[in-house]
Amino acid sequence: MLSLLRDIFRSDPRGFVAMTLLSFLVSLSGGISVLLLVPLLQCFDIQSDSQAAAMLSRLLPSLSGTGRLACILGLFVFAMVCKALLYRYVQIRSARLTQDYMNGLRLRLYRAVSRADWQHLIRFRRSELLNLFHGDSTRISNAAAQLVQGVSLLMTAAVQIAIALAMNVPLTLFVLVSGGCFFLALRPMLRRSRECGRSIRKSALAFFAEIDDQISGMKEIRSYGIEQEQSRRFAEAADMYREKNIQLTRLNALPAMVYTIGSAVLVALAFLASQTFLSVSAGQLIVIVYIFSRLWPVYTSLQNSLQNGMTAVPVYQTMQETMQLLSRCPCIPQPDSPPLTLQREIRFSDVSFAYEGADAPLMEHLELTVPAGRVTALVGRSGAGKSTLVDLVTGFLTPSAGEIRIDDVPLTPERMAAWRRNISYVPQEPLLLNGTIRENILRFQPELTEEKLIRALQRAQAWTFVQRLPHGLDTFVGDRGVRLSGGERQRIVLARALASEPALLVLDEATASLDYENEYLIRQVLRSLDKHTTVLLIAHRISTIRSADHIIVVEQGKIRQQGSFDQLLAQPDSYLSRMLEME
Repeated sequence: MLSLLRDIFRSDPRGFVAMTLLSFLVSLSGGISVLLLVPLLQCFDIQSDSQAAAMLSRLLPSLSGTGRLACILGLFVFAMVCKALLYRYVQIRSARLTQDYMNGLRLRLYRAVSRADWQHLIRFRRSELLNLFHGDSTRISNAAAQLVQGVSLLMTAAVQIAIALAMNVPLTLFVLVSGGCFFLALRPMLRRSRECGRSIRKSALAFFAEIDDQISGMKEIRSYGIEQEQSRRFAEAADMYREKNIQLTRLNALPAMVYTIGSAVLVALAFLASQTFLSVSAGQLIVIVYIFSRLWPVYTSLQNSLQNGMTAVPVYQTMQETMQLLSRCPCIPQPDSPPLTLQREIRFSDVSFAYEGADAPLMEHLELTVPAGRVTALVGRSGAGKSTLVDLVTGFLTPSAGEIRIDDVPLTPERMAAWRRNISYVPQEPLLLNGTIRENILRFQPELTEEKLIRALQRAQAWTFVQRLPHGLDTFVGDRGVRLSGGERQRIVLARALASEPALLVLDEATASLDYENEYLIRQVLRSLDKHTTVLLIAHRISTIRSADHIIVVEQGKIRQQGSFDQLLAQPDSYLSRMLEME
């Protein structure tokens, strides 16, 4: 919990110190208003011989009667107005401090995710990352607010204790010792709060994972007729999440109950002690009771702040560990590096690669050349290493040994940003935002003119169907492009890829789920590309493979065959021959 508090302080040291000083002023103004009650009681013939009353009598020696009462009441109102104004300002500063901290934490998390090594990133489920940004961040934000409030409470407690000591030392010490005993007795609650926070996060992850799975697979769930079973699974996850939150509420409600009962007992004992053992005037006793009623809730609030902070500790630790894991990148790409050009080839020289934790490397001593300005197809069985090769070329994965060269320039991590500016990528499952066709292209190419946007759609064989849509470029495509057909979605994504006029166009099984008509249209797009664009595609259909200039057969991480379609087909027992026989 101290690490979280240090993190909040480091995010804005000046703001944290300013808020602490302002909290002290709020407490001081409130303490002065309480202190003024002593002479006010004297005005009503409730005697008190406190030092505070004597001091105020010396400050107002010439006033008596109504004038003295008016002056004390005026000071009282002034102190309370100052307290109200300062308290409002402290609340705003406190909210700004915690929200700025959380905004900075989310930005750090986003930078870690966006720059993460691909091997580390793919360990996380999408629901887990979304929970980090929303659910976990909210819990940390609430805990940060509670801890900042705890600092203000400590300022309040210090001022209240000082005033109480000025009234009567023995009785104040009795209250402090009693409160300390209660606090020590409830220390095990902090450990239980931490454990509860860990279990709540675990149930939250299960709950949000179930939501993500079921919403993503709603069509399959309905087609299999398993709605009731999935509804039961969802209800179980929701009930578990609910129970853990109720458990936390029970835990947080216990200290308030204990302190309330304890305060009643202590007030009774204080009255008994003041009448039996101590010489306490009526005025002093009234002020002490008032201070007790103000000071005792501080114990309860501090206990709640600490418990809420401990609940968020596992969440905070998980977020820090996640950012550290995602930040384990060999080198941060330099965005200002000059762009890499592709004129001749992409060459793999003695490249080896192994996934982290794998028993054996997937590739060893690989030698491979992808010629520039041509269409190269990677073919082979699923799991042969085709996607890994593409990820190595695009820089998502880094070779364990050897090097990849773009022409004669080694593809090092610091050059990755410059290389990716020349790459466009089209996945098998196209990413479309819940917006218009225009937004789906301009979001990735914000400087694109209207003329170039239309030109990109024309090159992708998409402009014809876009013109037929009700609102043309401003037609909403729905979530993940649900209002468009699969072929239309793929051609919109292809237009987005071509809009940047890339040096390298990567199609990762982009035609695998298309009908033959849409596949034919995309093959036409590939044929129409000029020689400044190199195409690297993963394909499983003979019709798509046939359109490639150069074909590379991958098997178990090794290059088994390569050449043109006719050359490979002529080889005895070649992979393409077996494909044709199966078709």
